Amino acid sequence: MKQLKVSGQLNTEHVKKLIKAFYRNDTIVAFDEENVSNTIKRKLANQDIDSVISVVADDGFISIYIHDSMGKCLFEKKESINDCSLANVEKFIYYAMCEYRGFELGWGTMTGVHPVRPVYFNVCSTTKESDREHFLKEYQARYLISDKKLKLTGEVARNEMRSLAGYDYKDRYSLYVGIPFCPTTCIYCSFTSYSMEKYSDQIELYLNALIKEIKIKAVNVAQMYGDKKSPLCVYIGGGTPTSLSAGQLDRLLGQIEESFDLTGTVEFCVEAGRPDTIDEQKLQVMKQHHVTRISVNPQTMNDKTLEIIGRRHSVEDIIRVYRMASDMGFDNINMDVIVGLPGEDELDARRTIEQIVGLCPAGVTVHTLAIKRAAFMNTNQKIYDDIYYGKKDADADRMVDITYKALEENGYLPYYLYRQKNQAYGLENTGFAKKGKECLYNILTMEELGTVIALGAGAVSKYVEYGSKINIRREDNAKSLRDYIKKMDKIAGC
Repeated sequence: MKQLKVSGQLNTEHVKKLIKAFYRNDTIVAFDEENVSNTIKRKLANQDIDSVISVVADDGFISIYIHDSMGKCLFEKKESINDCSLANVEKFIYYAMCEYRGFELGWGTMTGVHPVRPVYFNVCSTTKESDREHFLKEYQARYLISDKKLKLTGEVARNEMRSLAGYDYKDRYSLYVGIPFCPTTCIYCSFTSYSMEKYSDQIELYLNALIKEIKIKAVNVAQMYGDKKSPLCVYIGGGTPTSLSAGQLDRLLGQIEESFDLTGTVEFCVEAGRPDTIDEQKLQVMKQHHVTRISVNPQTMNDKTLEIIGRRHSVEDIIRVYRMASDMGFDNINMDVIVGLPGEDELDARRTIEQIVGLCPAGVTVHTLAIKRAAFMNTNQKIYDDIYYGKKDADADRMVDITYKALEENGYLPYYLYRQKNQAYGLENTGFAKKGKECLYNILTMEELGTVIALGAGAVSKYVEYGSKINIRREDNAKSLRDYIKKMDKIAGC
């Protein structure tokens, strides 16, 4: 654990985010040294602190000091500063940490989830390429973004704009329906998902509650949107939606069709995901309900890694299920991969992407491993010390390069991008697709361009209003199954 002391004209949380980018596997307890609470003091007194980082802005200077647990100074840097603006403070801290840690971050001082969003709006606001290039250079200078990541950002923004052309997303909405069940919970995951082994008796109760919410929201939507009540996109996510039985899936999709007018819907996605939950009967149900896009997510094409991360399927299962779906007429199949999984190296990354490209899916989403705070892999770090935590983050960067290059050489275009906390090397998740096969829902949600009405436990609706500026209003559903089911029963008067 590391202790971060901040004092002077600095925002503690913002400094912590930037420092954390250089210590993604460490816990950092940060506090304002001048206003430290007793709660923080008690927490620190009971923890094993291996180093103390102090960042101070005072009397025209900004300084950073790093000491070990015995008080020995490991690093210090001090500069005069007339302007303690956020950009200047970030640059000082960033360069100091690069010097101390011995590496740079591709995204520089950028700590946000949506790095493409400001670029997208700039791309849309002008037809002059020179203006766009000028903005990109300013953007790079502000956040110290590498040339490689800046190029990727510009490509994604242009492909987003092309993909959305002609769609009235500002006046429409998309519908998200969450199924928070999975066959097992992967070791890196702590999303709102429940293992079918432990919660199988809750699935039918949850589906009943979800159908109640679908009916209620359909009435609200009809009042809000009038003749434009048809969702632009429908996305069934999770968890793993195909954790439902074929009958349950048929019931859910049938209720959506009955409650919402889908005549104007241009995209209907089901994130099938885990190959061990997909069979011919479920694929046939999705075909009957006019689902246009599905996913078959391998994460890796390495059987040993699949076993380590808690998957109960093989590479052979992935290939079999993909070909089954393709043979049944699904022509927009996405496949997810995760770069930086335990024990994997550049050879594994190359092998995985070559096998996936050989299948010719319409889309491939490349995730860089992000270990969630409550994930088993994080709470049991010692188990994975030898196969993961000792590896250099730079390995993940090279593995991402290998993956991106293979996709680009095979005609896939990057069309959406987002970042998460604690990603290897401060990297990103990027969606690639063949031209014309981009997922509109992904673009709209990641850039927060259109309203998403979300249903299900843990789902978050975002209402986007366009005016002199864009306003976004969030509406969160209860996270736990029990609370969600109780709430829906109460609303429905059961």
